[in-house]
Amino acid sequence: METNSNLTENARQDAGLVMAARSGDEKAFSKLMSRYKDAIYFRLLKMVDYKIDAEELTIETFGKAFTNIHQYESQFAFSTWLYSIASNNALDHLRKKRIPTVPLESKFENGEWIRVEYDENLKTSSDNPEEALIKKQNAMLLRKTISSLKPKYRKILEMRYFKEYSYNEIAEALNLPMDTVKVHLYRSREILLELLKSNDISNHTIF
Repeated sequence: METNSNLTENARQDAGLVMAARSGDEKAFSKLMSRYKDAIYFRLLKMVDYKIDAEELTIETFGKAFTNIHQYESQFAFSTWLYSIASNNALDHLRKKRIPTVPLESKFENGEWIRVEYDENLKTSSDNPEEALIKKQNAMLLRKTISSLKPKYRKILEMRYFKEYSYNEIAEALNLPMDTVKVHLYRSREILLELLKSNDISNHTIF
């Protein structure tokens, strides 16, 4: 990967880290995250206003950057490419928020959707035999698909969704920074969902 001689020293350092990250050096990508996560977060916060949304979009930005690192073109500064991903994420997020949604626990009455109050102690009706079989088959396919992933992706998904580890527990167990854990988890989910699409398992069945 040839770097643009007109780039600043920081941009050239970034390009070197990108080259290392492309070859599988996770420490290089962690360094890139450390450099830009605060700047990305505050830029997103200005766009979406809510801290929780900005935090999630920041992780998503680095997850996409990590997944698509091979698409980065070195004649541009890495920061410019990263900010572009972040801005597109924020715009997509804002567009989705404008789409009217209906609460799950609601009913249409007198021309409007009304939230339905329910007794948490009441048990829902059990699945019929066909639904139970489909859920069992989906669970088996999910585990089989996860087992086919690369070890680092398989392990983090198993820890998070089967063993129900917290982010802190995963970070301690794998000796990784928290931000790196979140990005790896994001990328693992993206890879898994792509594999499952061909098997017609809906996203909400998994996460």
